[in-house]
Amino acid sequence: DSDLLLVRGSASYELGDYETAVDCFYQGSQGSDMSVGNLRDYAVCLGRLGRIDEAEAVLAQLEGKGANPAMTDFVSGEVLYVQGRYEEAEAHFRAALETAEEDRLVSRCYLSLAEVYRDSRAYEKSITLIETALSEPVLQGNSVLHEMLGAAYYNRGKENGNADDLRQAAREFEKVIRVGMAKEYLYINAFTAWQEAGEYEKAGEVLDAMQSAWPESYIPCALRATLMILVENGKAQAERDYHPAYTEYQNALELVRDGDEQSYLQ
Repeated sequence: DSDLLLVRGSASYELGDYETAVDCFYQGSQGSDMSVGNLRDYAVCLGRLGRIDEAEAVLAQLEGKGANPAMTDFVSGEVLYVQGRYEEAEAHFRAALETAEEDRLVSRCYLSLAEVYRDSRAYEKSITLIETALSEPVLQGNSVLHEMLGAAYYNRGKENGNADDLRQAAREFEKVIRVGMAKEYLYINAFTAWQEAGEYEKAGEVLDAMQSAWPESYIPCALRATLMILVENGKAQAERDYHPAYTEYQNALELVRDGDEQSYLQ
């Protein structure tokens, strides 16, 4: 059914499955007239797959259907973004935000503009934008934005040597974990931020929580060993005791399995 294929295309786009989305939009377009919303999503998916000429052709169809300026600016920004033309993409996303009335489009503009700032390493702009976005009712508590905000604070903190930024980065990663996004890398990000901020006790608490969530993973033990080594390194030579760190390393060795990515152990 062509209409159902178009619905599935939009759903696949929302999930980030651009290949499936493009296939569904193409097949659906053979039997149904695509709405401006379908064309918008189709163009973005083509752009994200690097099929720029096709994305621009769909954008022309979108303009021919009388799509509002906010929508065409958004799609133009997406096409420019995937080409690495960040300043032009920023201008289009900003223009779209000024005129967008639909909550869904506002959300997409903020998320895409945050990606522009992330990839162009504009950390100041990224932090300001995301904090503004999180004040919007439609985006309050958005886990993707909190994760991106954590990354922006972390990168700015590393760049400027600012421990307060690193602490804020850790808090943002922990917010994402608390809303149910329990991914190993988020625990590792929070641990790393706390550790680099010199907050060793909080870093250890993150590892305890991670070990409770993944008792069979070697990573918490390996990271705890590195944390213990850092703590001991900060002591006078005569007071250092690396035996607890070595014990954690042995615990990690017992848990590691064939096929595990072993960089933390190394």
